[in-house]
Amino acid sequence: MIRIFALSLIAAKSLASAEIAPDTLEIAVNFENAEVGSKVHACLWTADKGFPICDQSAAYHALIDAEHGAAAHVFRDLAPGVYAVGGFNDLDGDGKLDRNLLGFPTEPIAIFLDGERPRRRPAFKDAALRFEGSASLDLELRRPGRP
Repeated sequence: MIRIFALSLIAAKSLASAEIAPDTLEIAVNFENAEVGSKVHACLWTADKGFPICDQSAAYHALIDAEHGAAAHVFRDLAPGVYAVGGFNDLDGDGKLDRNLLGFPTEPIAIFLDGERPRRRPAFKDAALRFEGSASLDLELRRPGRP
């Protein structure tokens, strides 16, 4: 009986150490409509620089496997602050967002906007949200110009 109690204390201590530090937060992102077997690039931006191009220049970048029509990732150990969230579905696996001759994306993209979509390319201020605590966001991947 004492042995079981001791193991329970060890397990509880391990779980407690896995919790989020009090001065950090997590942002979980779920991209819907991802093509099965493809990759999804997820990004967090903290300023205008590079927004909305989701690549290694973003403040935080993750490459996710798309399974069952979705892709999910949790950005951990983030400081509370202002972030914009987005990404794209890399259908051809070349690691970059493909564009047509006019510069419009040809692969599905998603930018989390709190409100209506602007009729122009979104600016950082359109997508920036203040995060004081952990959050979970659902984003729908879609090809530009399609509802």
